[in-house]
Amino acid sequence: MTDTESNMPESESDQSNQGYGDAEANSVLCGDQSCNLTTDTCCLREFGASCVEGANTTCELGGTQLTCDGPEDCNGGQCCLGVGLPGELTCSPTLCINLTLCHAEQDCTEDKICRRCQFTGVELSVCSRPNVIPNLALSCD
Repeated sequence: MTDTESNMPESESDQSNQGYGDAEANSVLCGDQSCNLTTDTCCLREFGASCVEGANTTCELGGTQLTCDGPEDCNGGQCCLGVGLPGELTCSPTLCINLTLCHAEQDCTEDKICRRCQFTGVELSVCSRPNVIPNLALSCD
């Protein structure tokens, strides 16, 4: 490969399949900042998300905790699920169906893709079938 080939930008289709969020374990993208879940809590609210000091802190003003944003935040075999949005986003040992959060295609079952969506002004990536809105509370690309 020549030097010019190695510096070429990725194709648009490659960029559209890149996931979103913080793929590091025990860390989530909370609004526009990374939130370390071992020391802080990410609270989603109607007006956005914020990282609040203290692990497992109760979210005020009708907020809900974002305890994961992909499978790396969960123990082996568990999925990061959105339970009844607007509602909890948490690890679950149940089947990885419905609102499974992801970072990349390999986080989803083979019949689904990882899609970038908006929920209360916060970006999340969820597994869904192509051309299907995964939840009416979400606005997806």
